[in-house]
Amino acid sequence: YSNNTFSQNPYFSAFNFRNEDTRNRIIASTSLRYDIADWLYLNGRAGIDHYTLKRTSVEPFGTAFKPLGSMEEREIRYTQVDADLILGLEKDITDKFATSAFVGLNKNSIKEENLFLGGSDFIVPRLEDIGNLAIQTRSRSFSERKIGSVYGSVEFSWDRWAYITFTGRNDWFSTLSFPGKTTPNDDFYPSVNASLVLSDAFNMGGPVNFLKLRGGYSEVAGGAQDAYQLALTYEIFGQGFQGQPLGRVNGGTVPNANLVPFSKTELEVGLDARFFNNRLSLDLAYYTNETTNDIVDVSTSVFSGYGAAKANLGRVENKGLEVLLSGTPIRTENFNWTTSVNGAYNKGTVLATNEDDSNVNLDEPRTQNVRITHVVGEAYGTIFGVPYDRDDNGNIRYDINDDGVPLAREGERKILGAGVPPLTLGFTNSFSYKNLTLSFLIDGKFGGQLFSGTNTTLFGNGLHKQTLEGRENGLTVSGIAVDADGNDQPFTTTVAPEFLSDYYGAVNDIAEEFVEDSDYIKFRQMSLGYTFPKRMLDKTFLSSINISLIGQNLFYIKRTIDNVDPESAYNVGNSQGLEYFGLPSTRSYGLNFNMKF
Repeated sequence: YSNNTFSQNPYFSAFNFRNEDTRNRIIASTSLRYDIADWLYLNGRAGIDHYTLKRTSVEPFGTAFKPLGSMEEREIRYTQVDADLILGLEKDITDKFATSAFVGLNKNSIKEENLFLGGSDFIVPRLEDIGNLAIQTRSRSFSERKIGSVYGSVEFSWDRWAYITFTGRNDWFSTLSFPGKTTPNDDFYPSVNASLVLSDAFNMGGPVNFLKLRGGYSEVAGGAQDAYQLALTYEIFGQGFQGQPLGRVNGGTVPNANLVPFSKTELEVGLDARFFNNRLSLDLAYYTNETTNDIVDVSTSVFSGYGAAKANLGRVENKGLEVLLSGTPIRTENFNWTTSVNGAYNKGTVLATNEDDSNVNLDEPRTQNVRITHVVGEAYGTIFGVPYDRDDNGNIRYDINDDGVPLAREGERKILGAGVPPLTLGFTNSFSYKNLTLSFLIDGKFGGQLFSGTNTTLFGNGLHKQTLEGRENGLTVSGIAVDADGNDQPFTTTVAPEFLSDYYGAVNDIAEEFVEDSDYIKFRQMSLGYTFPKRMLDKTFLSSINISLIGQNLFYIKRTIDNVDPESAYNVGNSQGLEYFGLPSTRSYGLNFNMKF
């Protein structure tokens, strides 16, 4: 169906390409607390997360794009250590006035080592071993980063219904430390939170069981996640040449010695209420936050030799509302039904980018007719691409001299959508009858768009179902066209079957055609469980036994985009809204067996 050398026979790909990995992991923690007095304590804690990941990847002998094949093996060693030392107090100063406070020290360190063996051109066909490669390469990479912190908190309470808490933290980031660097590598960020439990302050009675108002202001800072982003680093690679080692610049991102921590400020107010003996509850929150100096990768000229550059950029504002409504409509001796609905609406707006407030381009798919772009005054992460050429009334212009193919806006791109859905909803139900429990979750996202590279490629190769139209009797298209005098005129033509490939090929290049709403409602999860009666366990060492059948990512109830999974976008970072031959979400079934003794 295609002369593209990278398009392989699916059966051959499924049974000859290999991507395998094995992970051995240990997570451990310990803590020790010493009570100096009944109101003063010293607490120390430490934890470690270590794993070794072995990964094997094989491109087999016999493909068009790499006839002799290739192979690589990686071993990744990762270690993270966290340690805290905390001095705290909890004391009732009077019958009504109490306080609790602590001050702590923290050290976080992460080390990662990557060993690589690989190469290309198998000498003996289908003998997949590193030693069977005619061209062999090897490399080793290592990174280490640390954060040192001093933090503390103090809380005051009055009569167990009025609370106010102050916190402060200062972090020092090794990823922002560099000899001769004049910009700071640390940041201090405070917060204050207050709450009033009105149901304890006043005797409300009636249906109100609990009522709390809360509000808070906080600041957060963060350093670069990756080490060695401030200056060029180098590596030794390959087998060498004529007895001499080979070296090169490491990485594909332009470093920036002036990086500073990003900062985020947030203001939130909320309400927590429970009614009718806690059978109905409402949790409501409104927030507004602003992020500045975010550390991002921005695109660079392809002639620079780099794929991106590190920079502190912009100012982004988020405003939103979160709601959780839950209740127990039915509660009897043998039967119980609990339900909850949660929703969140977030509006993200780019307030500033760089010094000139110009557009900041992020990722693009291989079609190269669309990008995720930050545009001042627009939603965070807009889909910016090639549109149809239209008149003032929105009619598509066609080429009158080229068999009626639609025209793209020459040399111009526009906003076609936003990749981050602003609205999310969830609906959870749980039913229990005696020892049997049934629960399910339905969720959805609304208001976002998705550019489908899959549908784009299907159009260009005549494999999309819409390209069936006109194959027998031709395709009739109507719109407007520019006449010889440069004026728009009504236009109707029939594209002959033999010219349909040109027509759909022209559509293939226009990103606007393939940006669709990515709304969906999904039956996310369902479980059916049974708890064995206690009388069956009276004469055993077991206290409880529960067995459950669980299914996840079961099916879509509704979705607005055709052919592709709306959750299969290949980027969940700053470039949401792009899809290119994404695999659908994996449906999984499981059996959970739980015993306590």
